[in-house]
Amino acid sequence: MPQFKERALEQATRDGVPQAAKDLGIAPSMLYGWQSKGRQTGQSFEDQKLHQAERAQLKRDDARLEEEAAILKKAAAYFASQHR
Repeated sequence: MPQFKERALEQATRDGVPQAAKDLGIAPSMLYGWQSKGRQTGQSFEDQKLHQAERAQLKRDDARLEEEAAILKKAAAYFASQHR
């Protein structure tokens, strides 16, 4: 899908958004949205998807580490109470 968006944006730049949208069978608003998002981030769609996947992985890792830390805190509290 990112390759389609890249090619669609290239065609929109070359032929204009209305013509490219007509040729591709998509709404012009979709192309305008893709152009706007690309300008805001300054990244290609492929790069955006890669970064989204990396952020999702980091969020999963963060959640797992928080869960592990909570377990360790409970274990430390348990063993501290047993030591007394």
